Amino acid sequence: SDGIGGGWSKTEILKIMSDTRLGTYGCSCLVLFFITKVSLLAALGTSRWAVGDCSGAGPALLVSHTVARWTAPFLIHTNDYIDEGGPKQKYYSFMIRASALVSSGRLCFATLFAALVVICTNGWDLWALLIGTSVVLFSIAAGSYARYLLGGVQGDYLGATICICEIVVLATMLLKTRANFEMNFLDLTVVRFLCLLLFVYVWTANIGHPDVFLQEKEKSPRKDEDDEITGERQANSSFVDMYQELMREIDSLAKPLGSLGTLEDWAARLGALQGTSRPKVKSPVCIVYAGDHGAAKSIADGGASCSAYPQEVTRYILKALRIGLAGASVLAGEVGVDVKVVDVGVVGECSDVSSPFKLKDGTRNFLLERAMTTEEVQKLLQVGRGAVKDCIALGHDCLALGEVGIGNTTASSLLLCTILSCPPEKCVDGGARKSKKVDEEKIKHKIALIKKALRKHARLLKSCPRGEDLLECFGGAEITALVGSFLEASDRKVPVLVDGFIVSIAALVAATISPCVTQCLFFGTKSAEKGHQLCVAAIQEVARTAKLPPPPEPALSMGLRLGEGTGAILAFPILRNACNMFKMVKLDALLGNKV
Repeated sequence: SDGIGGGWSKTEILKIMSDTRLGTYGCSCLVLFFITKVSLLAALGTSRWAVGDCSGAGPALLVSHTVARWTAPFLIHTNDYIDEGGPKQKYYSFMIRASALVSSGRLCFATLFAALVVICTNGWDLWALLIGTSVVLFSIAAGSYARYLLGGVQGDYLGATICICEIVVLATMLLKTRANFEMNFLDLTVVRFLCLLLFVYVWTANIGHPDVFLQEKEKSPRKDEDDEITGERQANSSFVDMYQELMREIDSLAKPLGSLGTLEDWAARLGALQGTSRPKVKSPVCIVYAGDHGAAKSIADGGASCSAYPQEVTRYILKALRIGLAGASVLAGEVGVDVKVVDVGVVGECSDVSSPFKLKDGTRNFLLERAMTTEEVQKLLQVGRGAVKDCIALGHDCLALGEVGIGNTTASSLLLCTILSCPPEKCVDGGARKSKKVDEEKIKHKIALIKKALRKHARLLKSCPRGEDLLECFGGAEITALVGSFLEASDRKVPVLVDGFIVSIAALVAATISPCVTQCLFFGTKSAEKGHQLCVAAIQEVARTAKLPPPPEPALSMGLRLGEGTGAILAFPILRNACNMFKMVKLDALLGNKV
């Protein structure tokens, strides 16, 4: 039925109609439903109204509509409501919050009301019991099928269930009119119904797509996807070859093997990115993305107070960055790093640093619904890509990435838990705090919030979601823009100095989307957040799986946890010095007195 009226625009309608399962199948089922319903009502005959002894089409219509609609609160109460996104996302998003209102008491009231209608029209007899039993069994089966096919219920599925249930109830009431079940099963209505049902099933199971009644299996890559994967492998091979060649050259220098530690990897990695044995970085820039999180709002404002600081602190830090008085601004000036601030989701207007696309109210509370829509995630990824393109166009050849956003430690911990499938206790720490001592109660509160969010989105997490799906559920605007920047930097072979925990999480999400991202990563600092080490290890594992040299451990270990890109900025002089390594004399030349 989506094929007839499901789209919100001509483009969406055509997109839906081009899918056999949603277009042909939906239209055919809707027409089949109308034909069957009208045929059953016609067969039920003239209406006769009498309390406890009604008959005919009118009473049957009343009973079928009432009882069939009972299935909706039953399914919502017993299953998770899925936030499916797509063109109807805004229309159905209220159901995510409304589903919490379908309490046991309200379900009991709906049950009593439906039973009262059945008894008042048909009396209390075997047929009333049969109608009730058939509807309950049908609803249980529908819920089980929804969990198998979709992971939960959603708006269109509820509508389809109601329609089918109406047919079940009308067919049961028609049986009652045929004394002692003496129904002629060769009746034209029944034959027509069965033929149409068989035709629709055969058509939709075999034309254009896999069987619509089964879970859709992962598709094989298309030819253009194969070409893209082949090109990516070739690019990886050329990077690895250059990296290994430069490491051999570094090993030949006048020093004990591996004695310069991480600096050696940085020199070879930078040279492999730039395709030269004489790499250089002349013009670094730090891009700082800022955004607010719905979960950081106060409870009174619909949030969860997940941070020790109120949400408006983000705006104050952004202001300090703009006027050059924040930590990143001060440190960057001392080491010659430019700072570019991009507002992608701070509540309120900051026009001089706003991006082409911004979430004006920040993200939504992921405890109640998805933090962002698919469209918002894609636009924010493009913002991150665009910022990198702009910096490269201005002549910058090295990036440091940072962030500002009260509550983003909680969002990052959620992303880490879902990617690694690890318990929150292993990766949740204090985040931004008001004292030097860790507040254990705050950590317990944060862990409880994360567990609640994981339960809320459990159905999606069981379906092996992509990186973009995780950003929709839990991400922040600034984290998503960071992911876009990592992807663009990887495409353009630009080195990226990675700040602490939040930026590293964005790098991990980007690496799950494209493992090539691991080539351009230079971890600047080891965060004080205990989840950071897990994140770095996960990124290194992604690189090994893709047969790429894993980025080494962070260069600095100073207990930094400010954010804003400060750790990456402080590591820039180290990266610059890595370029000088190739100026060292070779051991053979030194021993042969050729110096």
